[in-house]
Amino acid sequence: MTQFDLDDLKSRNPIVEVAARYTKLAKAGARFAGPCPICGGSARNRRFECDPVKGSWVCAVCSDGGDVIRLVEKIEGCTFKEAVERLGGARAIDPETAERLAKQQKARAEEREKEAEMYRAREIKAALNMLSWGRKIEKTATEAYLVGRGIAPWVGKQLLHVDALPYYDEGKMIYQGPAMLAAIRRDGQMTGIHMTWIDPANPGKKQMIRHPETGEVLPSKKVRGSKTGGVIFLVPTPTNIVRVESKVVIGEGIETVLSVATALGPDHYAYYVSSVDLGNLGGAALGTMARAEGLKGRVPNGEPDLTKRGIVMPDFVTEILMLGDGDSERLLTENAMKRAAKRWAKPGRLIRCAWADDGKDFNDMLIAEKV
Repeated sequence: MTQFDLDDLKSRNPIVEVAARYTKLAKAGARFAGPCPICGGSARNRRFECDPVKGSWVCAVCSDGGDVIRLVEKIEGCTFKEAVERLGGARAIDPETAERLAKQQKARAEEREKEAEMYRAREIKAALNMLSWGRKIEKTATEAYLVGRGIAPWVGKQLLHVDALPYYDEGKMIYQGPAMLAAIRRDGQMTGIHMTWIDPANPGKKQMIRHPETGEVLPSKKVRGSKTGGVIFLVPTPTNIVRVESKVVIGEGIETVLSVATALGPDHYAYYVSSVDLGNLGGAALGTMARAEGLKGRVPNGEPDLTKRGIVMPDFVTEILMLGDGDSERLLTENAMKRAAKRWAKPGRLIRCAWADDGKDFNDMLIAEKV
């Protein structure tokens, strides 16, 4: 198939229409979002999104995305050729139409790249602006939130607090309240910001935010900017990292990693980082596999797609400890860890996994020890 054939196939199979055959989508600004038809995702968190203009999709849990053909490949667990056939295959295109499609394709590509560059610059500027609103967490609701979860105050000093951070849904501000901020960095540069809205009346609890019209409970955590391949440095701050042989603890959530830092103490590892979410920890997968017996759907497999951006571990890191939550889907988490281990493997580097007790995460375990 030529590029013209592929463009024609995609135009006959709009991404939103195809995705809607497999999952329930809802309008989310200029996009459509819902549970991931590949990994299941979450209806509440809406981590699977389709962009009807670009004809693309992305899933934060799978840490993957692409066009409509790749979507069918992943959902059906089939080859590229089989996915094309299931979407109707190629049809004959005359030379005049082919020339017109070529011009349209070039114009769309140039426009998409221009829009993408503008979007990246705008998001980074917005993230930096938000970070400038923050202040040290001492004697704030953020410090109370961490202490309420059993986390030692010293491990949160690199985080920031905002008294009244706006919460937007579909472009409308629906809430404003105290929040914890954390910078996401990649290759030494800030690429995004992680926001957690907290409940000052209940230390240790996140704020429950409901949509004022639908009553839907919305996620209390959000990311502005890009997280792909980025991490949140937690202990110590990036400026304090000594680039010598070092050990690192890396886990999905901020609270998970800080709980382990609290339990092990400040000098046990050189530094602790959050990968923001599980999909970003493992990076994109080459394929999918069936869930455990009795469970529907598929999950990303354990083979990393090294052509796509992922978290990079510097050469000076000699030991990596990955944290696995015991309250998440085991196969999904195991495969993410396998992909990460293969991405980061090098001679002389030790890579290990630590698991929280079944049905718990490391913060649950920390709190239980303090009771």
